[in-house]
Amino acid sequence: MSYCCLMIVNPARIRCKNEQLLIETEEVHSVPIEDISAIVLESRQSTITTAAMAALAQNGVVTFWCDETHLPCGISLPFAQHSRQLGVLRWQMELTLPAKNGCGSR
Repeated sequence: MSYCCLMIVNPARIRCKNEQLLIETEEVHSVPIEDISAIVLESRQSTITTAAMAALAQNGVVTFWCDETHLPCGISLPFAQHSRQLGVLRWQMELTLPAKNGCGSR
């Protein structure tokens, strides 16, 4: 389940390896792609591989691109993610009343 929002403000090389997003600055930072919900690329000196962009899109990650004034000027949205959202909605609708209330079996 995705919950992380990343903001890249320093020059970085961004790529993926073993289902991890690798962000290489002076250090290498690794984040599981499945944990990411959105990325803001503020640094104009950053590069991102096509494989990383595809992996992000396949995992439903929204990517924001910033201009020289550090304001978002573009967005990359996953294609056809509606089926995943529909699956989650169906799963939620099929929950039993105790599970919906979070009460267990009281």
